[in-house]
Amino acid sequence: SLGIGTSSPSETLDVTGSMRANSIVVDGGSNRYIFITSSDDLGECELRLGDASDTDAGAIAYNNADNSMQFRANGAERMRIDSSGNVGIGTSSPSETLAVESASNNAILLNSPANRYNAVGFQSAGVDKWWMGRADTDVIAGDAFFIGADAGNATDAGGTSAKLVIDSSGNVGIGASAPQNP
Repeated sequence: SLGIGTSSPSETLDVTGSMRANSIVVDGGSNRYIFITSSDDLGECELRLGDASDTDAGAIAYNNADNSMQFRANGAERMRIDSSGNVGIGTSSPSETLAVESASNNAILLNSPANRYNAVGFQSAGVDKWWMGRADTDVIAGDAFFIGADAGNATDAGGTSAKLVIDSSGNVGIGASAPQNP
């Protein structure tokens, strides 16, 4: 064992203090790890990323005091996973499974190839119950928005079980996938 900054190394290489390297390679088979540990239950462990002028522009940090993980970009926290597994984007205290906050406009974009659907599904006990989104044009003609109940097949997310449809002309159909009237 080699100790740098310590007279009692506990590993093959044990460094106490700061270390600088051009690269670090972890090799030698399956299940290799890099451990970054705090000496107490209150400290923070970080993997910092940056350049010569800004050494911590980005970081992945684990806070031992509250058991949260933070992801930082451009010197600021952008996402957090709290101790209960809630994910916050734009907030350091997510109150729900996914909380997205912004000081200005806020949007979530789902993008798919032409003639395919974008949908958000809602389940109960792992069973699909409802879908809403942009319909698959193979299922509902045109560029339509739908809300539908699950009918037990994989294409329900594309609009096959639509209960409400709004087409690109603004026509609304309740129980009709090809509405004719606004």
